[in-house]
Amino acid sequence: MATSVKVVMAFTCDDGKNHNFSYKYADPELRTADVRTLVQAIITNGSVFDPVPVSLEGAKLVTTTENEFDLS
Repeated sequence: MATSVKVVMAFTCDDGKNHNFSYKYADPELRTADVRTLVQAIITNGSVFDPVPVSLEGAKLVTTTENEFDLS
C-alpha cells in the first residue's frame, strides 16, 4: 500500500479566474502557519506565474492511498 500527500491551493488570478496550484510530496503534518507562509510567498513572487495569483481562495492537503491487487 502506497500513500502520497499533496498540498492544493486555489487562487484567484489576474485573469479573473480561479486556478489550482498543487505540489506533490507534501509533509502530512503540514501546519496552517506553513501553508500561510507558502501562499504569501506565491502571491508576493507571483510574477513568475502566468496567470499571476492575486488572492487565495482556499488550501487543503489531499492524501491518496493506492492498494494493488494480486491477480495472478
